[in-house]
Amino acid sequence: MGPIEHTIFDTERAQRSAGGVYPMGTFVNLTPSDFDQTRTQLYPTQESLGFLNALRERRGTPVLTPTFFRSHPNRNRFITNTRGTVQELMDRYHRAFKVSAQGAELLDPWGNTASNHTLELTEVVDDQGSLYYVFAGGFPMIECKSDQLVNYSQNPYHQNVFTLNSMGGIIYHEANLQALILALAQDYFHRELTPNQIVDHTKLQVVTSPFYRQGGLMVKQGTSPIRRLATVIKVAATWTPIETL
Repeated sequence: MGPIEHTIFDTERAQRSAGGVYPMGTFVNLTPSDFDQTRTQLYPTQESLGFLNALRERRGTPVLTPTFFRSHPNRNRFITNTRGTVQELMDRYHRAFKVSAQGAELLDPWGNTASNHTLELTEVVDDQGSLYYVFAGGFPMIECKSDQLVNYSQNPYHQNVFTLNSMGGIIYHEANLQALILALAQDYFHRELTPNQIVDHTKLQVVTSPFYRQGGLMVKQGTSPIRRLATVIKVAATWTPIETL
C-alpha cells in the first residue's frame, strides 16, 4: 500500500507548487524568551532545511543559512507575532499567559505572506503552569500536513480532518482536528498527550486572520480571501521545558 494522499485541496496546492512539489517546511521556535518580543523568528527543522535548500539550489536562489535568518530581508517571511493571541486567551480565561513555543508549516519562499498555505500551533502556559494549544491552519496545508503525519510511522496519528458529503460539500471533523493538534504537539514539541487529556476547547471556527498579525486570531470578515480553521484546546498537563533532540 502506497502513501496516503488526500486530494480535496489539490487545486489550491498546485497554485503554489513547482514541478509538482509543494514546498512546505516545518519551522519552530522552542525558546520561551524569544516570544517576549513583538516579532519572533521561526527556524526550519534540520529535515526541512535540507529539503527546502535542495529546492532553492534547483531554482538558483540563495540557500537558508544562519546568516539568512540574521540579516536577509526575506527572513521576515518566517516571523510570527503571538501577542494578540495571548490577549485573546487572557480575555477568555481571565488569567495570565505566556507563549512557550510555536511550530508552523510554511511554504518557501512565501512564508507568512501566503496565509491560506500556513499552519501554526502555539504552545501557551497559564499562571498555574497549565498547557494550552492555539491552532490555525489553511485548508490546503492542514490536509497536506495531516497526510504527512499519517504516513510517518513514528507518529500514531491516523485521522482525516476533511471529507466530502454526498453533494460534494466539505465537512471538517472537530475530533479529528483535535487529534491532529495532539500529533503536532508531539511532532513539534515532543509532548506525549492523549485525547482524554483535553479538558476544554473553543468551537472550531473559520477565521480570516493572517499568519503574521498585529491583533487576535479569532477574526471573521466575510470579504477576506483568507480562510483558516482555528481552535484552542486546554490539556490536563503541566508545562515542562522542551527537550530539544
